[in-house]
Amino acid sequence: MNINLSILKNKNFLLYSTSQWINSLGDAVFVIALTWLLVQSTGSPVVVGSYLFILGIVKSIFILFGGVIVDQVDSRRLMIFSDLARGVLMFLFFILNLNSIPPIWIFYLIAVVFGMVDSVAEPAEITSGTRIVDKGHYSQSLSILMVTGNVSTIIGPMLGAWLFYLGGPQTAIFTNGISYIISIILLLFVRFRQTESKNDQTVGGILLGLLEGFNCFIKTKIIIVMALQTFFTNAAVSATVVAVPFLLRDMGYGVWGS
Repeated sequence: MNINLSILKNKNFLLYSTSQWINSLGDAVFVIALTWLLVQSTGSPVVVGSYLFILGIVKSIFILFGGVIVDQVDSRRLMIFSDLARGVLMFLFFILNLNSIPPIWIFYLIAVVFGMVDSVAEPAEITSGTRIVDKGHYSQSLSILMVTGNVSTIIGPMLGAWLFYLGGPQTAIFTNGISYIISIILLLFVRFRQTESKNDQTVGGILLGLLEGFNCFIKTKIIIVMALQTFFTNAAVSATVVAVPFLLRDMGYGVWGS
């Protein structure tokens, strides 16, 4: 198999992929910090599970709207807006954690906001990837983005635990906020190819697009099967995410070691 390295000479792709890598790395740092913060402050797996449930259910509901919104609005602006919204939320959460641990409803509010924003950001990221490389590089660019994302899931938790150990959850939360700002700066230098002008950006047009998307979903068996597979896979992973921190705590391990 011949590997074409010319994509690595694409400045726009390098900026975009770096932006996405830093973004996902910051998210991985935040997940480990938030999980241990909830474990230490509440000691309840129900609270941790509730946070993940709210995040997942909100994203599942609003992802239908997210795809339609991406079809109507420039995906680059959506990514910048979503990074800005999440960055501001992280800095506010950082301030709330300076003196004491915020009440539980703050964590649930973060789950709702992140679920809504992610439902728009993720389709926008997929769409934007096709506007910075040639058609012949679509598969290769997607593979590179998937690799960098997987690297983030490995490095991110270790980095998050290290930051938690050195400076507490505030340091990890602030780092995540910074990652969004860096992502925005990199995106501002990316030049996307112009696409055809969006049509019918009225509320009626968006609702019509949503209805068409929903009809396509319920009438396409393969999409339903893939959605169910993803649902049960994520449910199993989430159960593990909830259980492992409490198991480690009971064994005498954690962010600060045994």
